[in-house]
Amino acid sequence: MDDKEIMENLEKALEFAIVKKAENFIRYPGPSADITELCKEAYKMIDLEKVKNQIADMLQNIMAEKIVASMATEFGADIKRMMSNAIIRKDLQDWLQIQVADLLKRIEK
Repeated sequence: MDDKEIMENLEKALEFAIVKKAENFIRYPGPSADITELCKEAYKMIDLEKVKNQIADMLQNIMAEKIVASMATEFGADIKRMMSNAIIRKDLQDWLQIQVADLLKRIEK
């Protein structure tokens, strides 16, 4: 089976699955054959490029969220490791006290 046949079979399977799923959602008083034809016609009107673009956008957002979550976890571990060092923790506390004191002086003016 070559790539073209695989894609044609995939397209047919996708159309069948979408039409069957759509039939389940549509409550139409006429015969079920009308629903099937309606769904098949509607499927043919779908712009697959728009579908692919939406899927790509969703995947891009998911990937970005996963990357950010992973980075946040790594940063948290790095900060925890740094803060477990007494010398670094003391230096940071001293620096923060200076910054807070400077800020309070500017506020008082």
